[in-house]
Amino acid sequence: MVDFLAKSRELFPYTQKLRREFHRHPELGFQEIRTARRIAEELGELPGLDVETGVGGTGVVALLEGGKPGPVAINAYLIADTDSQDAVVIDPGGSYETLMNSISQQVLTLPDDVRILSGHGPETTVGKERRGNMYLG
Repeated sequence: MVDFLAKSRELFPYTQKLRREFHRHPELGFQEIRTARRIAEELGELPGLDVETGVGGTGVVALLEGGKPGPVAINAYLIADTDSQDAVVIDPGGSYETLMNSISQQVLTLPDDVRILSGHGPETTVGKERRGNMYLG
């Protein structure tokens, strides 16, 4: 079995170096040109990843195909704060009304073709959610 704590300690200097690099070069949301390039470079060094850039403008997505057909047994995803100065933050810990207001004000105001990769459902777009999500009516 993998010792994740030991592995995270081993990787700490590397991730700390990247975090410090990103913080030395802050960029506004949807203008993270340098940051997206660096993330794509780092992901491109890892075997088996299909790296897509320009997602929603400056986003980066890396797909890892499984070795066998069938459903995914483990769904793991990483949300990286790349030091955006105007990031979209949705806080589901508040009331339902607060959550829906946050989604309406911060997500539904984005362009229709912005992809949503929530980690808990299928990939969608802002436009699809705006038109077809009965909870957002």
